[in-house]
Amino acid sequence: MQKLVNTIKDFFENQAFGVCDYLSEKFDLPTARVRNVFIYVSLLSLGSPIVFYMITAFWLNLKSYFKRKSIIWD
Repeated sequence: MQKLVNTIKDFFENQAFGVCDYLSEKFDLPTARVRNVFIYVSLLSLGSPIVFYMITAFWLNLKSYFKRKSIIWD
């Protein structure tokens, strides 16, 4: 059973956009705590933080895209 739980956890961590990792680095908190807070707030507010998560994921993707582009000019 523990192997199944670890497999599911690894799958979701690999498929995530890195929003919780980014926020945990910015606020100097453990990633697990940020994820737990996000899950609890999502459940309490009927999923509205998912919109924030998607916007932040899109912003991080654009940010990494432009960082890769700027390397060409260095």
